[in-house]
Amino acid sequence: MSSEYEQARNIAYNHRTKLIGKFKFLFNQLGYTDSGCAFELTQHAIKRGFIPERKPLDGSALDRMEHGTTKLPIWASKAMAELLLNNDYTPKSEAEYASLGWLWLEAKGPFSSLEDALNSFPIGLDREMIKKYVTLFYEDG
Repeated sequence: MSSEYEQARNIAYNHRTKLIGKFKFLFNQLGYTDSGCAFELTQHAIKRGFIPERKPLDGSALDRMEHGTTKLPIWASKAMAELLLNNDYTPKSEAEYASLGWLWLEAKGPFSSLEDALNSFPIGLDREMIKKYVTLFYEDG
């Protein structure tokens, strides 16, 4: 693995908790309470097979994860990335593109080719930014 991959992977991994605020804001705008956000996140993860059937997270769990007092599980990160991008969220920074790109690949993969991986992303995203990180994560990951 290249040092460029390692650096991008660290940015992507460390930025995951910052996506929680984006997720809650988007879903609050859609009419969900914090408890509803946590419920939807858990249900999506169950539906996608990231976790077995379980009780939903409580509404304050996302706040604790966002502030680092509770660990953010990878299943929640993958579900959050899918829910954000499937609901027309557009990343606002390179770190968000790195994080959402890595998590999308983790959630949707494996892919048979880099082209399939790139084509799996929703329309409307900056294709050059997606290509930059997806190529790096796909080829070096």
